[in-house]
Amino acid sequence: MAIQRPRPPRSENLFKRNDLRRALRSAREEGIAIERFEIDPHDGRIIVYGGKPAAQEAAAGAKAWDDATEQLTKPKPAATPAKRTTKRR
Repeated sequence: MAIQRPRPPRSENLFKRNDLRRALRSAREEGIAIERFEIDPHDGRIIVYGGKPAAQEAAAGAKAWDDATEQLTKPKPAATPAKRTTKRR
C-alpha cells in the first residue's frame, strides 16, 4: 500500500465571483461600456476597463445619424428666375 502524502493547503481565494459581478454591474449601471476586466491573483484586485459611457456613445451616434438624414431630406432651395437684362419700353 502506497503512503499518501498530505496535500499542500490551498491558498485562500482573494476575490469572490460576486465581487466581480458587483463591479461589472455597477459599471454598467453608471453607463460605462465595459471593454475588459482584469483580476490580480496576488492581491485580488479587480480592474474594470471601460470606454466612453454607453449613453454618450449612443447619443453621439444618434446625432450623427440625425444630421446625415437631415442633409438628405432637407428641401433644396427653389431656383430663382433669371433676371432680365434687357430694358422694357
